[in-house]
Amino acid sequence: MRRAGTCDDARGISPLIGVVLLVALAIGIAGVAAGGLLAADPPEPRPTAIIEAEVEPATDTISVRHVRGDALDPAALSLQVTVDGTELDEQPPVPFFSADGFAPGPTGPFNAATDTEWTAGETGTLRIASTNDPGGIDSGDQVALTLVYDEHVLAETAITAG
Repeated sequence: MRRAGTCDDARGISPLIGVVLLVALAIGIAGVAAGGLLAADPPEPRPTAIIEAEVEPATDTISVRHVRGDALDPAALSLQVTVDGTELDEQPPVPFFSADGFAPGPTGPFNAATDTEWTAGETGTLRIASTNDPGGIDSGDQVALTLVYDEHVLAETAITAG
């Protein structure tokens, strides 16, 4: 005959207590993780924009038009240019007024004196100087542009100079 409160009773309850403690611990950890996720600010959505570009080989001019989409901060832009698969030695430091490898006085969002936003309907132009390598755009050249906004590629396009 067994007496109440013996060691045999304690052994029967131990696994149950262990399971209850593990479930409570798992619920606590899940609650802390969920609270941390809810407290974090959601990331800002990336802007979207439709961009068109044109190249004028007679003047070595590149024109980039913001067709539609979000307004863009020119200070957050960068432009990478290749001509026939060769990156320009000097890339335009957007925005700028005078820079190595480019004719002074770009327009629109490429100009340092621009408005604070580049909006739909506005066009920016810049001219490659002969001191850049390659030093110009010839008819038939393939010009590729990559427009980057806040370190994210916003648009990529390739144009054959006419």
